[in-house]
Amino acid sequence: MIASRNEGSLNALSGVLFVALSVTGAVLAGLLAPVPYPYPGAPPAEIVRYFAEGRAAVLAAGLLQVLAAISLLAFVVFARRTVISGAAGVHATVGLSAGAGVLAASLLFLTAILMLALALPATAEAPALAGALHYVVFVAGGPAHVASLGLFVGGVSLAASRQSTGTLPRWIAWEGIVAATLSLACLFSFLWFPASVLIPIGRLLCFVWIVNTSLALARGGRRAEAARVGEVAG
Repeated sequence: MIASRNEGSLNALSGVLFVALSVTGAVLAGLLAPVPYPYPGAPPAEIVRYFAEGRAAVLAAGLLQVLAAISLLAFVVFARRTVISGAAGVHATVGLSAGAGVLAASLLFLTAILMLALALPATAEAPALAGALHYVVFVAGGPAHVASLGLFVGGVSLAASRQSTGTLPRWIAWEGIVAATLSLACLFSFLWFPASVLIPIGRLLCFVWIVNTSLALARGGRRAEAARVGEVAG
C-alpha cells in the first residue's frame, strides 16, 4: 500500500515534469539557435535558414518536447483517475476534459516531430514545404495545443469544484477556470493575429495551474498515506 501511495505521488509530479521539460526546451532553443525563431508567414528562405543553422537547438528542443508530451499524457491519466472521475454530476466533463488533455499531448508530440522534420537537410531543399510545415507547427503547438490544454485544465477545475472531498483547494479550481478562459480565447488568433498574444499568456497560466495541481495532489497522497499509517500504528 505504501508503495502504491508513493507511486501515486510520483505520478502526480508528472505535471511538474511536463512544465520543467517544456520550459527547458524553450530556453535551450533560444540559447542555442544562432538566429531568431521565424514567425508564422515569414519568408521560406528565413524559415529554412533558421532550421538549417539552428539544427542543434531544434534537435534538443524537439527531444525535450517529446518527453514533455509523454509527461503531460501521464499527468492527464492521473488527473482523470484522481480528480475527474471522483466528481459527481460532471460525466460529460470527464470525457471532454480527458479527451482534451490527450489531444494537447498529441499536438505537442506532433509539433516536436514536425520540428525535427524541418531540421532535416532534405526539407531545406524544399522551401515551400518548409513554409507549410512551419505554419502547421504554429497552429498545432500554438493555439490548438494551448486551447486543448485549457479545456483539460478547465475540466479538471470544474470537476474539483464539484467535489466535497477537497481533492484540490478552491483557489486552484478558480485559477484553472481563469486559465481555461484565456487559453480558449487564443483561438481568436485565427481570425485576428494580434490575439496571438493570448497564446503565451494562456500557456503560462496553464503551466502555473498544472504545477500547483501537481504539487497539491502529491501532498494530498502523502498526507493520506501518513494518516493511514497513523491509524494502523494506533
